[in-house]
Amino acid sequence: PVTVYRFGIEPTADPLRYLVEVHCSKGTYIRSLADDLGRLCGGGAHLHGLRRIAVGSFTVAEAAPPEQAVLLPLATALRDYAQGRVGDATAALVRQGRVLPRPDGDGPWAVLAPEGDLLAVYEPFRNGEAKPAVVVAT
Repeated sequence: PVTVYRFGIEPTADPLRYLVEVHCSKGTYIRSLADDLGRLCGGGAHLHGLRRIAVGSFTVAEAAPPEQAVLLPLATALRDYAQGRVGDATAALVRQGRVLPRPDGDGPWAVLAPEGDLLAVYEPFRNGEAKPAVVVAT
């Protein structure tokens, strides 16, 4: 299932074109929404252009052209995940890919070293446990 939180429509100078802004959950197929809108209006519709302006907390304001792009630290790239820092002893277990007690929430969880570097991403596992989906090589 998908959720459309906002579906705004504005006319343009061309009477056959509209500016549509959609705020939606992942998995929403915007081209299908355009088709649905056309059917509701008694005809057809398609997209002339599609521009994504945000993904999670990342917005177009943070974007850069390819020649100016910089690699984000992994912990920053996963900033929308629940994150937790672990101590040195637990960090050693995480580096070995060990199953850990499940943190609060639904996951996935970004597990950070004491200094803030990404160690792994964990996902729900058996009752009350979480397992690594990926462990970052050091």
